[in-house]
Amino acid sequence: MLSSLLSLGSNNKMTIIAYSDPGYSAQVTTFSVQVNPEGYKLSYKAEYDDTQAPGSSGANLRFTKILPDEMTFEFLFDNSGVLVPASLLPAVFNPFGSGSSTDVTGQLNTFMGTVIDYNGSTHEPYYVQLVWGTLMFSGRLTQLDVDYTLFGSDGTPIRAVAKATFKSSTADTQQAQNNDNQSPDITHSRVFQVSDSFTLLADQIYGSQTHYLDAASFNKLNSFRKIPQGTQLYFPPLSS
Repeated sequence: MLSSLLSLGSNNKMTIIAYSDPGYSAQVTTFSVQVNPEGYKLSYKAEYDDTQAPGSSGANLRFTKILPDEMTFEFLFDNSGVLVPASLLPAVFNPFGSGSSTDVTGQLNTFMGTVIDYNGSTHEPYYVQLVWGTLMFSGRLTQLDVDYTLFGSDGTPIRAVAKATFKSSTADTQQAQNNDNQSPDITHSRVFQVSDSFTLLADQIYGSQTHYLDAASFNKLNSFRKIPQGTQLYFPPLSS
């Protein structure tokens, strides 16, 4: 984390977007980090039933479910002056002098107000999306630990590191859609076989043959009656 202190980073800062609903549609606020994290930890976990029969010497682990993914980040909050561009620093600068607690404390309060609905009626973590480069993680805060590492001469904090853990969260309707591999609201892929009929495939996926023309257009087929064996076909979601 400290090696980031000498780098102001790029404009591509990680952004945290807070929502009040599990469908991530009612945006509340956003927060951009001061310094991008040096890395993050992603955890996948599976749950098993390890009930052991009486008198047995072991147990057959029976899979029950995949637990929500977890991501852990460390966020830096700094008011020591190290992150200020050199051109803006005074000729003599003492990062250990009297600091302004408003900056570090205020940054932390803004961050915490983004991940937790402190001032609202729920007083619980928001639904948040963490966006950074190719990363977009949707979930809720499960744990936050703040480590104050540097203080001014009057004892005010001028640097802190917040370790935040988020657990993925998906709306019930989206979970049902994800769990239903036959749902017409997700894209399906099929490898065409000699015995296949394009219209029957459309019927199996959409529950009706009436959408086969849209699927044929999506796959840029010149003729849905003369499809070479082994052709990869895609059946997109139905438009609303």
